[in-house]
Amino acid sequence: MQLFLSHDERGKDERRKNELIGKGINSPFTVMRTVKRVAIIAFSSNSGLAGRFNDNIIEKLREVVKGYMHLGKENILIYPIGEKVAKAVRGMGGSNLRAITMR
Repeated sequence: MQLFLSHDERGKDERRKNELIGKGINSPFTVMRTVKRVAIIAFSSNSGLAGRFNDNIIEKLREVVKGYMHLGKENILIYPIGEKVAKAVRGMGGSNLRAITMR
């Protein structure tokens, strides 16, 4: 299962849609729409005992956010779960960023 859709992979969505329609699947969920707002959920651990796991999550989160910056910061909602990624999100700034930590 792919968690992140890169800019290159977004062009493949049209082909996937055509494949679904070709198989007789026609649903409101197959309608292609312009992306106006995004919500990103990022999970990390609460402690630093996870090796590079937290660092990799934070690095990928920054990459994904950078890819959506053309929408404007006010249209990107980030829901970090876990203290490590929540701290990184607070460091990214923005009043629209919400931090949820698990205890």
